[in-house]
Amino acid sequence: MYIAINKTTTLALGIWVSLLVASCETKKRPSSSDESITARIQQMPPALQEGLKAHGGLEEWVKYGTLTYTVASKNIPEDHLIDLNSRKVLITTDSTFTMGFDGQDVWVSPNLAAYPGSSATFYHNLVFYFFSLPFVVADPGVNYTALQDITFDGVAYSRISISFSDNVGESPDDQYILWFRKSDHLLSMINYSVTYFDAVNAGKFNAMVYDEWQTVNGLKVPKKWTSYKWENDSLGDKRGATLITDVSFQEGAPDAALFQKPETAEIDKGN
Repeated sequence: MYIAINKTTTLALGIWVSLLVASCETKKRPSSSDESITARIQQMPPALQEGLKAHGGLEEWVKYGTLTYTVASKNIPEDHLIDLNSRKVLITTDSTFTMGFDGQDVWVSPNLAAYPGSSATFYHNLVFYFFSLPFVVADPGVNYTALQDITFDGVAYSRISISFSDNVGESPDDQYILWFRKSDHLLSMINYSVTYFDAVNAGKFNAMVYDEWQTVNGLKVPKKWTSYKWENDSLGDKRGATLITDVSFQEGAPDAALFQKPETAEIDKGN
């Protein structure tokens, strides 16, 4: 497959989650008031507005306070619990490790060594961010630029460039390009850069393709995505795939105590 984009350098990072790499932002979602949602949507390029509508609507997304799902593609499946308002996170496994974000610190139990990846801070909301596109780019502090439409393999796409304001999330220099299929406005692919480990990588892109979708509570969310190297303006070698099952949305917020650091857990200091 050949896809034309100006920035095409490959970023090689050996990070868990099916070798999928990206740096994810911890931001508050927009207010659930009708006025706030309408004002936010009006600031977006038309392609993003149509994409949000195709995925069930931002108005529907902000109704929910609790999200749970299972990352079933891992050797050790993970159950993720997210407070959609505070963006607190709890990740549990069989007994290998438990990871949490209490709103201030990322912690791992029984200790940091139990997590097999390179950085708990980098990973704690990684899957959530990819799962929650395009809705999470409606968060405050996100900037949009409409790019030129492109057609390849006979399919037309609209593209939106995403960047972040200063001091937004762990890695505000990250960049994303969202590809929406013009025929149905669904998100088909993203390009992304990762600056959490090194800011020089801001212009280096990888790719991720959304292979399957599932509809839960009226929201069209990913069931499977595949990550690739990005080489010579095209999809390169496959890095891995992520499968999401048992998705549930609840209107109420989860119990805040669930995210509190256990006494014996260790805090990850990040970079």
